[in-house]
Amino acid sequence: MLLHHQDGDANQLYLGAHAFSRDGLSWTWSPTSAYTKQVQWDDGTSRLMCRRERPALLLDATWRVPLALFTAVSDCERQYLHAQPINQA
Repeated sequence: MLLHHQDGDANQLYLGAHAFSRDGLSWTWSPTSAYTKQVQWDDGTSRLMCRRERPALLLDATWRVPLALFTAVSDCERQYLHAQPINQA
């Protein structure tokens, strides 16, 4: 499971969470963050956004390998749909 996890603090850097379950009833949360409010642009620059939420994955045709992470981001003035390639190396 990949999800937005703010834990009540709108200013925190680490927002993305992930967990797994073998039966869909008992879940184990990862101790590491899935994503932060820092986004990387195509030109190599990065920016700390005010908000980053609503994560979704693009999977390859066989539904096994994630290719990109999509999130809704805001710089406190405008909103964007951000696509972040997932490095498989």
